[in-house]
Amino acid sequence: MAGIKHISELYKRHGEAGLREILTRDVRITEKFDAYRFSFEKNAHNYKLVFYGKNGKTPINKIDRTLSDLYESAINYIENLPYEIRKDLPLRHRFGFSWFPTNSPLQTEYERRPKNGLILTDITIRDKKNDVTRDVNETEVYRRYAKIMNVEYAEPLHVGQLDESLINSLVQIAKNEEEPLMLTESFNTKGYLNQIHPNIEAMIFESEDQLFKISQKDEKVISEKRSHMFDLLLMDILEHVDTFNIMGIKPVSNRIDESYIDAVSEIFNDYVDKRGKNYLDSEMQKPTFLAKTGGLNEKFIKNPKTRLILDNDNRYEYLFSVFLANFRKPKFASGLLTESVVNRFNSKIEELDKVIGDDYSFLEFSTILKEENIAEQYVKPEPDYVKSVHLLSRFFDPDRKGIKGKVPVNVIVTNGALLTNRILDEAERLFTANKTKCLLVHCNDLHKKTFGANPENVEKIIAPFVINHEDLFVGYKMIDKYSYGQIINVIRPKYEPITVNVDHTTDSLQKEAEGLHIINRIEDKPVKINAIKDLQRKTLTDSLEKDTYKQFCALTPPVVWPFWNEIKTAFDKYTYY
Repeated sequence: MAGIKHISELYKRHGEAGLREILTRDVRITEKFDAYRFSFEKNAHNYKLVFYGKNGKTPINKIDRTLSDLYESAINYIENLPYEIRKDLPLRHRFGFSWFPTNSPLQTEYERRPKNGLILTDITIRDKKNDVTRDVNETEVYRRYAKIMNVEYAEPLHVGQLDESLINSLVQIAKNEEEPLMLTESFNTKGYLNQIHPNIEAMIFESEDQLFKISQKDEKVISEKRSHMFDLLLMDILEHVDTFNIMGIKPVSNRIDESYIDAVSEIFNDYVDKRGKNYLDSEMQKPTFLAKTGGLNEKFIKNPKTRLILDNDNRYEYLFSVFLANFRKPKFASGLLTESVVNRFNSKIEELDKVIGDDYSFLEFSTILKEENIAEQYVKPEPDYVKSVHLLSRFFDPDRKGIKGKVPVNVIVTNGALLTNRILDEAERLFTANKTKCLLVHCNDLHKKTFGANPENVEKIIAPFVINHEDLFVGYKMIDKYSYGQIINVIRPKYEPITVNVDHTTDSLQKEAEGLHIINRIEDKPVKINAIKDLQRKTLTDSLEKDTYKQFCALTPPVVWPFWNEIKTAFDKYTYY
């Protein structure tokens, strides 16, 4: 709903007769809030939630979320909705909201902030190309989803035909001959968030394929000219980066956005070491026009030195945001940035793109290929589809190395129907130890199948578990037999095991690994296989034996809870029959 035209523009385009014809149809009128635009939908390819800001075209990634924490609370709220709710959200439905971080998000101060800061304003259904095929207008649908998500929804101010006097008022407003305030009074209503003062800042009108608004305030966009001081800062950063070995940076993550943040952190650290004092002496400050765009979010900054710099002196927060924002895409000559300066800057951006394995010109292909390495979650791509994407990628960037190489991982082997919270603890411990994510391998043969580990149920448990903890897991694999051969076959060729950790005794597995290395004449020793201890197996078995659902839930992650009956039935069948 961003960029909705004012009714006066509709009048200029269609004339008075055309505008009157539009207004005589059935019209749906809703309040437009002076708040931030926020929306999300469930990705049809991997069932992840994808979030959008104002423009609604490019998803919010971790770079955006680091540059600004504006949407962080809204994203966290939606991501933490109960699994059953997220699981049942329909595909290709985009839910749009007005987002209120406070009760005064932009220029208007409202009497109250809506529940969880969100008002559901629009729902659209989209096709495979992401084009809108239908706008959902049914009030009951909005009421239902607002209740499910525990947010608010403002009832329409009017649905149906307008009377002649109201149409005349709207035409006068469009011709700038009447104040919009008269329309508000004619509806005899108050603003949804203003119950004491009848204050409605703007209204949105929907008439078949026409969408337009009226507003009480003059909605001029206030812009602030870029200062020479900022250009001088960029030139100083470029002068420093000219001496920095960007190609020597080795990002740890296999995600483009995370790798970018890691790489920029390295450059920023070196700049602060050598030029940080000069920056502080310049007393450069964040521009005033950015006051309501959110602050720096350190959540995705993994570099410990960068975090220490930012924690020790918050004046560096704006500098880090300048680094983060200005190495993302090519620059153009303007202000003090001449053509030659811009060309030098862009050459450094290209070097950084190569380091992180990215090409912003073909970001969609890069994302598909990167995510193919993460988790084959619910929908496995067709072989022809994968082949065509690989061919396109090689055509666009023949020197790309990230796809051919192996992703380093910690491997955790367990029974997916028997996930306990300790598996998550183990993944966190391994990530802390070597800054490497885990590949979760389900083995159907572990624990004598006492917990109903049929593949269909296991995928329903493991897939969302991995999605919910993508900061710790790159994906999952499934094997039938507890053997080193099967484990290593599903790990390679995509992944390279750093550690192998098994939810079982490991002696026989280690002997098998050593035997295979001898037979195949492999010089390097096999990766040592570690037994994961203290997984509360006995306590979990007790909860099934004593039929204690509450204890079962306390020991397992939420994705396992819906399978209590299946697991309990399988346990009883194995134990008592």
